[in-house]
Amino acid sequence: DALGEGTGRRALAALALTVVAMAGSLRSAVAHERLASRVDTRVAAQQWLAANAAPGSRVLVVGTVFFPWGAPQVPKGLVQAALPARGAGLARAGIDFVVAHDHELFWSTVDPGWLAAQGRALELVAEFDPRAGASDATPVFEVNDAYYLPIAGFSGVATGGPHVWIYRVRRGGGLERK
Repeated sequence: DALGEGTGRRALAALALTVVAMAGSLRSAVAHERLASRVDTRVAAQQWLAANAAPGSRVLVVGTVFFPWGAPQVPKGLVQAALPARGAGLARAGIDFVVAHDHELFWSTVDPGWLAAQGRALELVAEFDPRAGASDATPVFEVNDAYYLPIAGFSGVATGGPHVWIYRVRRGGGLERK
């Protein structure tokens, strides 16, 4: 019957158009979930500290702007330290590790001048780069939220989170806060 045949073709065409229209969204959802299933750099940093820092170690986290959402968490058994007063120095303040986190999102911003001023007082012992092994694509982030997974340009990151560096504070070093 000609009427039924035409209706079937139209339904098939509508289905094909729907699949084509949804393909981009499906690809984005799969790419997002792939990244979300990987260990975030903040979690990796926390795990590293838990495995490598002695119980009671004092950890200074730098890079946090306003709210701690982007900051790696200090594991139980370690102490989160405050930035020492000017002139106190990291080692004299009893700080054992500095965890720095930086990202294009506003919430994680390390003062490169402060970090550079620490000079030889800091020894890099671990680094967690969300772009390591990723493509040259430019990831797009929601700038009003501390959400460290891209909303587009998924291949530009290998995992979520800010770039995190963990430094051991050398004893006998430790410069001032600016």
